[in-house]
Amino acid sequence: MRTLATKQKSIHQYNGFGNQLWDLAGARPSLDLQFADRKDLDDAITGSNLIEFSRASSGTYYDSDGLIKTAVTNYLEDSEGFNASPYWNKTPLQGTATDNAATAPDGSTTATLLVENTEAGGKYLSNAYSFVANRTYTVSCWAKQYSNTGTQDRYFGFVFQQAAFGTNQIVAFNITGNGSFTISSGTGTASIEAYPDGWYRCSLTATAIANGNTANQFRLTNNPNNGTQGYPGDGVSGIYVWGAQLEESSTLGELVKTTGTVNSAPRFDHDPVTHKSLGLLIEETRTNFIGYSAAEMNNGWINGSSKNPTNLSLNKLGVFNGVRVASNGQIWQNIRLDNPLPSLDNTKIYTITNWWLEGDLNPSGKFRSSIKRNGITGNSFIRKPLSNSDPLDPASYTIANQTVNHGTISNIKVEDAGSNVIKISYNFEPAISGFYQHTIGPNTTTTDEDVIVLGAQIEEGEFSTSYIPTTGEQADRDADSVTIETNNFSNWYNQTQGSIFIDYLIQGIRNGIFLYDLNNGTSTEEIYLNYRPDLGTNINRTAIRINSNQSNIDITGAPATAKHALGIAPENYSVARDGTLVGPFSNQLLSETPSVNQLDIGGQFNGLSKLNGTIERLTYWPSRLTDSTLKTITN
Repeated sequence: MRTLATKQKSIHQYNGFGNQLWDLAGARPSLDLQFADRKDLDDAITGSNLIEFSRASSGTYYDSDGLIKTAVTNYLEDSEGFNASPYWNKTPLQGTATDNAATAPDGSTTATLLVENTEAGGKYLSNAYSFVANRTYTVSCWAKQYSNTGTQDRYFGFVFQQAAFGTNQIVAFNITGNGSFTISSGTGTASIEAYPDGWYRCSLTATAIANGNTANQFRLTNNPNNGTQGYPGDGVSGIYVWGAQLEESSTLGELVKTTGTVNSAPRFDHDPVTHKSLGLLIEETRTNFIGYSAAEMNNGWINGSSKNPTNLSLNKLGVFNGVRVASNGQIWQNIRLDNPLPSLDNTKIYTITNWWLEGDLNPSGKFRSSIKRNGITGNSFIRKPLSNSDPLDPASYTIANQTVNHGTISNIKVEDAGSNVIKISYNFEPAISGFYQHTIGPNTTTTDEDVIVLGAQIEEGEFSTSYIPTTGEQADRDADSVTIETNNFSNWYNQTQGSIFIDYLIQGIRNGIFLYDLNNGTSTEEIYLNYRPDLGTNINRTAIRINSNQSNIDITGAPATAKHALGIAPENYSVARDGTLVGPFSNQLLSETPSVNQLDIGGQFNGLSKLNGTIERLTYWPSRLTDSTLKTITN
């Protein structure tokens, strides 16, 4: 996915080569991805986006205000190429659709021309989607007049159908002059924005009132005030369309290109407390097995004998309203998940995450979170037993396991999630496969002492990942894919020598994480950097493979966050990390460099070994920097 560029971002100016890192290196790189500073995918050298990015689902991240935001996701499978796409129904068009017929707003020749025939009736393309009740959707597309000999002005319209929206939501757009719109049916809202070269971005927003798989209609009309006007066509008139998008949002988001599947925008994460920009967030596939991730009484959560649990309106982190949960005189009183309960597999390890606050009326300073097989007495739990202990200190919590009947809890981690929110997570290994009950409340026998429960997540894996919101059923977050290939690769990469710098943060520690992988689409020719705690002392391994022959450079004591650089030429390569230089060892130096044609960032070429963290910056020079320079740029 390449996002639509609307403006160029400036680079900080320094003496010499124009950037502090470049000056330290003594050379201008041929590729510089400044993810944290720029918060985009553009190469700072060319100003162009060379990256193919995809994630076939939504995903969340912290924005610069410390709020959890959801990245824009396009649920229409093909955002352009309407005629070639099998997902767009052209039968109701009563005309022709011709792809690659004009220059689109992004400068590519990918706009589709819709031309009417001479039949009477309504004229439209459609693309179906399964809408969910009480969720708000925005559909959008660019449109432009088609001007040719004998043509007349034509206009553009959207329809959300009544099966999901109660009544047809209809809007017509006048794509001439300054642009305007008319809503002729429903309670939706619309917008139109003029772009260069006669293009207009048009949108319609409405809230579904029922579940339903219905078609989104993109209409061709001869009436600027009636989006569904039927009329006899003249056989030559029409409009251009490009950049179709359907998103679950009340506001219009950036265009996310799709090519045959759902796609979502890249996420540029921030520290929840300091709000520092951390860079591009890359994670593996995960599922939240909890049906209602945000705590709310009588909406996926029920009372477990606590005293008058009360829904609040806190909007903590932008996603959690919260429930005040007070003791009724027993430590086990709580709120708990209602149906659907998570189904867990006893051959898997899960991470349970809770977001909570100290109580606001009679704070107990104590906390209890339990997990148990549904219908079986007892539970396994963690608790914070002392009111005066630090809620951000894992040592403040104790574990009690009923291993045989329920399962084993281990490895408590606590984070400051910002805005006084405590994020606590722990591993759980179920004793028996089946449905499990999860509870959260105050660990106190003093009546009225309370905590505020915000939300929960249960995911398979040994560490927690970004929040996956759910509203009635479990939800998936697919893996992030970040790749540069073909001409976008060969234009900056030198096959004979080069140097690569990366500044990264690992947020989920596990074996075999790939920070980057220069490869030929297989493991026979590769240059990669990964993280190998299985080798004994948390090793960063730089591996160089030619015809499957491998030479390794290992640095022990790898931290979760580091600056790392590699300089490589035939029989001459070294690495540095955080100002420390390490020469090659473990295997013989190779007499040539691998022949590679793509770069995978935050993962391996096969889509596995995801970073589960952020890349602040990745920079490449088409020359072998000296050893002293490698030390300098990583110090």
